[in-house]
Amino acid sequence: MTKDRSLTTAIHILCSLAVLDQRRLTSDDLALTLKTNSGLIRRALSKLSSHGFISTIKGKNGGSMLAMPAEQINLKMIYQAVNSGPLFNTFSKPPFQPCRVSCQIGGIMENVYGELEEHLLNDMGRRTLAQIVEKNRITFLPINVTFKISILSCHATR
Repeated sequence: MTKDRSLTTAIHILCSLAVLDQRRLTSDDLALTLKTNSGLIRRALSKLSSHGFISTIKGKNGGSMLAMPAEQINLKMIYQAVNSGPLFNTFSKPPFQPCRVSCQIGGIMENVYGELEEHLLNDMGRRTLAQIVEKNRITFLPINVTFKISILSCHATR
């Protein structure tokens, strides 16, 4: 099973923008903090923008910032913005007819997965971006103001 990091990437981006209230960050800035390429970040920003979470200005002095308060954004909303389809999937292949388990497991697990997804999404709906930022007490420490990303040099206290 492969791991999809799109939710974690989106939460990372939104937490960074929430902490830097009213400051714009570029896709290059965010890519550096996530240790990934800016193309992946731009795709995530596009999804977040299309759902109204962020506003982006293009160009030399451009960047992205939150378009709504972090208290109004919950994890379910973020998940639905960056993912499509169910959280869990059953087999996509037709069952092996001589095997009773193979013939029945898909339907059984669809019901189980449906219940799990409902509970998980309900819980995610109760957790806001502001709570994630506050729970982790994410603070940013300026170090070298000449370095473009210095505003993102961070540590989380627990």
